[in-house]
Amino acid sequence: MMTWKRPQILRTSPALIVVCLLAFSAQAKYSGGSGTLTDPYQIRTAADLIAIGETPEDHDKHFILTADIDLASEARATAAVPEFQGRFDGRGHAIRNLKITGAGNLGLFGKLADEARVKGLRLLNVTITGSGDNVAGLAGESNEYCVISNCCSSGSVKGRNHVGGLVGDSASSVLDCNSTGTVNGQENVGGLLGSNDRIVLRCYSDSSVKGLRYVGGLAGSNLGVLGNCYSSGSVDGQETTGGLVGFNDGVVGGCYSRGKVTAAHDAGGLIGDKGQDGYAEHCFWDRETSRQDTSAGGTGKTTAQMKDMKTYCDLNSPNPDPNACWDFMDETKYGTSEIWQMPTGGGYPVLSIFADYRPQLQGKGTAPDPYLVGTAAELGAMCYDPLSSYKLTADVNLAGITWAAPVVAEYWGTLDGNGYSIRSLKISRGCGVYVGLFGALMPLAVVKDVNLVNVDLHGLEQMSFPSLGGPGGLGGLAGWNWGQIVRCRVSGVIRGAFDTGGLVGLNVGTLFNCSSTANVSGKVNGYGAVGGLVGYNLCNVVACQSSGQITGEYTGTNDRQLAVGGLVGYNERGSVVHCCTTATVMSSGSGRPHAGGLVGSNFMGNIVNCHSGGEVGGTGCLGGIAGSNVLASISNCYSITMPLAGDPVGGLVGRSQWIGEMAQMLAPMLAMLGFDERACISNSIWDKERTGILWSDGGTGMTTAAMTDIKTYLAIGWDFVDERANGTSEVWRMPSL
Repeated sequence: MMTWKRPQILRTSPALIVVCLLAFSAQAKYSGGSGTLTDPYQIRTAADLIAIGETPEDHDKHFILTADIDLASEARATAAVPEFQGRFDGRGHAIRNLKITGAGNLGLFGKLADEARVKGLRLLNVTITGSGDNVAGLAGESNEYCVISNCCSSGSVKGRNHVGGLVGDSASSVLDCNSTGTVNGQENVGGLLGSNDRIVLRCYSDSSVKGLRYVGGLAGSNLGVLGNCYSSGSVDGQETTGGLVGFNDGVVGGCYSRGKVTAAHDAGGLIGDKGQDGYAEHCFWDRETSRQDTSAGGTGKTTAQMKDMKTYCDLNSPNPDPNACWDFMDETKYGTSEIWQMPTGGGYPVLSIFADYRPQLQGKGTAPDPYLVGTAAELGAMCYDPLSSYKLTADVNLAGITWAAPVVAEYWGTLDGNGYSIRSLKISRGCGVYVGLFGALMPLAVVKDVNLVNVDLHGLEQMSFPSLGGPGGLGGLAGWNWGQIVRCRVSGVIRGAFDTGGLVGLNVGTLFNCSSTANVSGKVNGYGAVGGLVGYNLCNVVACQSSGQITGEYTGTNDRQLAVGGLVGYNERGSVVHCCTTATVMSSGSGRPHAGGLVGSNFMGNIVNCHSGGEVGGTGCLGGIAGSNVLASISNCYSITMPLAGDPVGGLVGRSQWIGEMAQMLAPMLAMLGFDERACISNSIWDKERTGILWSDGGTGMTTAAMTDIKTYLAIGWDFVDERANGTSEVWRMPSL
């Protein structure tokens, strides 16, 4: 008798069906993709876009727009995506007719946070109406370290406070963006941004703007940097109203405005009013069209002058206006980024990026296939895509070019110098909070194997910008480093007036195996630091060295501290390890200068396995290794630094303080552990015979014979090559005779 047997596949089919359905559901969430960098989710329809907002677990994923989307039938009361931390690439496509009527935090994105990236997106004919704060076309609010690039918005935006055509309250980097239409609000109202706390580059607004206070054609208020921007729309406010910016307490450089400005109080053609730190450099406004003869910054010109290229870029005059230093197409005297151009039929300058200019570089800008840079023009093009990877293919000669700002204001990518050199970089009166080849190297940025030869940097006078993390910085490679710098070199002359260093002004990242032979000087009228390699260090400086003339002068009248060091000016909570210097260090002026052969002032930081052998002198607390060492440690270091004319020099440290009265209580225990009771100074010595210095506020003086005998160092626990008792890291070696 035959019996029927169910096929095996039918017994397992329910589970298979469930698995298949789940897989299909995951793939069908949008129009394709898996949300990764290499396979982003594809957004093709209005339903796809709305689904992003309804799926919070995807707000940190990668997305691309694959078609234009019309939202005319999708009126909303909240942002399409309440908060976004991922990557959204519009790829030049448009989202049309976004309509929102609600309270606050309104826009396509309510808030951009946690290093979100939005680029290549066009928002057309938006209608955003909010009764609350943070209202805009693209994002109501954007946080620090977000980047918005190559985006635009047109239409109508209305809100209360922090209202902008593109972003309401911006603490992000906004690059190559624009807005048109109408913007209405009460306070902090701007054509592009309601308020700016970060950096805005190569942007414009043609919006008509109305508000009550802090009203501007581009930004209602600016506490950051506006560079190479313009506004052309009318601006109507009651007080603190400007053609470009209503209230400025940051830096505005290389900008202009031409719209009509109306206000009862504090009306300005370019800037309505400014705070203590507000600064405008190389800026203009049209006195005739604005109907304003005054401004809290910038230079007023006639309409005819505003349409004359010589106003902005004077190439032939023997004594050109120092403000006429804009980087224009087809000239190289003031840069090679081709930022501006004059319209063919005449008129006001326009930004080249919005006039069909596209830099052409070989490569794809990825880590495996970086953009290739071998000429001055290709180096200048890096500013248009600061998130990509680049590689030098030849030495780049910048002789004859004078930049008015960093070549790349903020950089987030990777630059492989490939051992090549960038020669004769010159930045004069550098406009910006952070000045160098790179204004700032941002988190995750990496620069390696770059040689900067014969740099000539001259920054602006002392400024302070609390919203940007401090007083600013100037360095040959970067004004501010939050990334990694490896095997980079610098030579030349660097002159600053805030935190100034040969390679980096302010370091909160890592420097490894770098060096500077630059002559570095700084004139400071507040707190500031000058260092041969780094001005102000808050992180790691490892296996680095410096030489050159390092000078710091305090020009203020208050009792403020200036720190000058052969390698690092001020080391706060940072680590200086395996470093050396032969720099000549001088401090001068009133106040409380601290100057050291290696580090000017070491505050709650660590100096380990270092030595100094240059010269130090001047006024204040002077020391062979550190001018002062407060709540900090110095271990396994030596100094043969020679004293120069001026106040007495401590052989190792000029002034040490650990924890005040508690140090006295712990003195016996510290002595047993090999620490100096006056500070955490251990196993560190100086040559009292060669230098003639017989005292130090910490450390031990030795004869020259002892300093040249390996037994001296082995006895205090130093790790040398070919010995194992003190460790196997092979930190030190004695030179061959």
